[in-house]
Amino acid sequence: MAQFIQQVRGSKNRSKVDASVVMNIVIIDLFLNKNSPVGSCILQEIKGISTTYQLTVLSSYLELKDKSRLAFHKVRIPSQPNFLRYLMFYYVVKAKMFFLLRKMRQTNGEKTIVQATSGQYAKCDVCHTQFCHAAYLKKHWHKVDVKGIRKFLRKLNHSFNSWKEKKAFSNAKLIVVPSRDLRQELEKHYPSTTEKLVIIPNPVDTASFKRNYEIGESQRKTLGFGTEDTVIAFAALGDFERKGLGLLLEALAMLKENQLNYKILVVGGRPPEISLFKRKATRLGVSGQVVFTGFQTDIRPFLWASDMFSLPSIYEAFSLVCIQAAAAKLPLLVTNISGVNEYVVDNENGWFVERSATAIAAKLREIYANKSELDAMGICAEKTANRYSQEVFQERWRNLYSTLAKKDAIVDAQEL
Repeated sequence: MAQFIQQVRGSKNRSKVDASVVMNIVIIDLFLNKNSPVGSCILQEIKGISTTYQLTVLSSYLELKDKSRLAFHKVRIPSQPNFLRYLMFYYVVKAKMFFLLRKMRQTNGEKTIVQATSGQYAKCDVCHTQFCHAAYLKKHWHKVDVKGIRKFLRKLNHSFNSWKEKKAFSNAKLIVVPSRDLRQELEKHYPSTTEKLVIIPNPVDTASFKRNYEIGESQRKTLGFGTEDTVIAFAALGDFERKGLGLLLEALAMLKENQLNYKILVVGGRPPEISLFKRKATRLGVSGQVVFTGFQTDIRPFLWASDMFSLPSIYEAFSLVCIQAAAAKLPLLVTNISGVNEYVVDNENGWFVERSATAIAAKLREIYANKSELDAMGICAEKTANRYSQEVFQERWRNLYSTLAKKDAIVDAQEL
């Protein structure tokens, strides 16, 4: 297996898939949607390998127009709360897979590989993970300023996922991660994974996110931003506290006496969390400098309306929205987090900042004094994003499964 991992890691050239090798691939993920950070990556993987292999997909949602090349099994779960969604998905998938694998065993003797995200199916052969819940609970949970029932439910969710990921990592024969830091984190918390780990960085649709100045200017006016404003975009599906929105608001409040024309554009979040941070902005006296758009199916116009992007997060494995912002020609103001630290070059395509309101405020003063450099830094950021194209991502997955198809390391369907 160690030799096989080296083959996958070391393959840099375009590989030809052996079409004569017949193989079934079962892909399991909670929510395969283009707005889901993990789900959007797996959608690109599916597009890249569906012409070669027989695919079966289990998910609560599959945002794919052409499903003719795969078998889709819908997993019905509630929309909220998150813990209940993960819990039900895990056990419903477990039951479905019992019957599905039996059917595959009865109808054909072809090789079958099961790929699942993190611990969403513990008996997977290939585990695709973008988070280490054990590391997050041990190193970062105490830093999150969340209270009440929200804190309890989030802790419960991370604890459950930590238990599941441990089982999945133990069973998996291959674990795919998006960054070097996450690989090192798994090696530290789960030493048995060392010989299983392969890095495939997350992709970005560089052509789609390429900055459209006309749409950006129109969106800017719609949002009420002036030409003199320096707009900082912040985007996340939720968990604003972990991702650093509170610190950005506090930093903005510290800059009031400097009379700097900074505005913060917040994209994403659910109504309860948005209301919580709106109240915080009001308490800090910066509500007039912050625009909350809520959840958006297309974040591109909001990135194009901005001058820079910030995500002072506690923990990420490989932030997809950061590389999307870079593709939209935005310099990145970020903490030294996993994934981002592999492509941000300080004062070239962005800035690293200590995770504190004081440090962020100081850096924003520095940036404002040199804001004429933002355009040039945005061009550098765009060039960086081109290294993470969807085509490169799909090729890496095709190469991985092409190599697996020729190996005996993965169990056959008859052995499951």
